[in-house]
Formats: sequence, structure tokens, C-alpha cells
Amino acid sequence: MGALYQEHVLLGADLEPSGDGKLMRAVSYPSEKASGPDPDGAVVSDLTGSTYVLINGPHASELMEAAFCGPKLQPGECGWECALTAEGALTSVPLVIRTGENEYALIDPSGRGEVVVAWLGFLAQIEQNGFAPYEGTKIEDAIDMLHPLLLAGNAATKVLSDYVEHPRELPQPGQVRSTHLDKIPAVAARAPLPGASLPTYVLMVPPTRAATMWRSFLSFTEVAPAGSASLARAMGQLL
Repeated sequence: MGALYQEHVLLGADLEPSGDGKLMRAVSYPSEKASGPDPDGAVVSDLTGSTYVLINGPHASELMEAAFCGPKLQPGECGWECALTAEGALTSVPLVIRTGENEYALIDPSGRGEVVVAWLGFLAQIEQNGFAPYEGTKIEDAIDMLHPLLLAGNAATKVLSDYVEHPRELPQPGQVRSTHLDKIPAVAARAPLPGASLPTYVLMVPPTRAATMWRSFLSFTEVAPAGSASLARAMGQLL
């Protein structure tokens, strides 16, 4: 059901199976229907049901550069990057996070992520005349590794600053950092959606602490929950 399933039930969320049918995701909440987002606040969204994979291996960087159209990421950098087919058609715009020299995380809340992963898998197996340019590169489901949450809005940085000793511990736009949020280990990526100026953070925390972080964020009066429908609308502006 996902680490936050009971939290969504308590909030009266509309739930549906994710695109791959593996998990239930929150589509919307009564508070969203009633008032809409606060322009001076922030929203928190559970990314359960999003495509969430880890790409690693000695040729991971070459594979990612072949599959995505965007700036070359260095370790510790992230961005929403266009995924293109062989014909140059836009498939999706997932968040790509370079977590190490030979390791990336990919999160796609748009509903098109399975197509992106299938294309990556195809490219990873390409071989011609005995030459396999991406040999040894693996693509693994990451949902059981760290749980992804999205925090976005004008108040997002202020809210996150309450969890760290100094604001400099938080990532700058385009950066990824390992940190602790009130002693909970986390990987924090700051990646504003293209064309949007609102601070946007994707936070990856241990699944056993996801409910703690979720409840803690919602204890702020300026933070409200947002479902996958809101994210789909935001992503739809890019596709």
C-alpha cells in the first residue's frame, strides 16, 4: 500500500492504483478541492506511484547523456531533463539526480515514466559487432530504498530551514545534498520545475521515517498536502 497509505486515508484522500498497478497513490485531498494552494505557503506531496529507479554502473553517465537532453550533470547535481525517443519526440521530463560518479536516481511523477525506463533499458542492452557501449549499467526499482517526498512553494525553504542547524545545509537550485532533517537522514535535491520560480525540493528519506516527516511537514500551518493530480497538471505544462 506504500509507506504513507494510512496517512492518506486519515486525510480523506481519493486513492487509485499507480500506473504500473504496484502501489496506491493519493490523487487529491478535500483541502485541495476546497481552497486551492496558498500562494504564500507550500505543498507536500507523496511521490509513491511515481516511476522511481536507480541507474548505476561504469557507463551510467554515457547512458544518461544519450537518453536525455539537458546539461551534463556532475555528481551532486540534478535537474528536470527531457527524455527523447530515437525520432526526437518528447516522452517525458523526469527529475534526474546524479548521486555519484556512476550512479543516478530518476523520479518521474508524470505517469509517463514507465516509457522512459523501457527506453533506458533498450539503450542499455544495445550491442553491435561485439561492442556494448553501456555494458554493466543496471536499472533498479528504488522505491524500497528511500521514500521520495516533494515540498514546493514560496514557504518551502523556510519550512526546511527549521529542520537543519544552518540554511547552508540545504541544497541550492540544481544541487543534491546528503543531510539530516531533525536527525533523520535524507537526500535533498532542489530542482525548480522549468519555467517556474517556486522553490521545489525532492526529499528522499528512509521508508520507516516517511510518516514522521509527512506528519511533521503538515504540522506547519503554511503546508498543505497535494495529490498526484496537482503534480500531473504541473507536469502537463512541460509536455
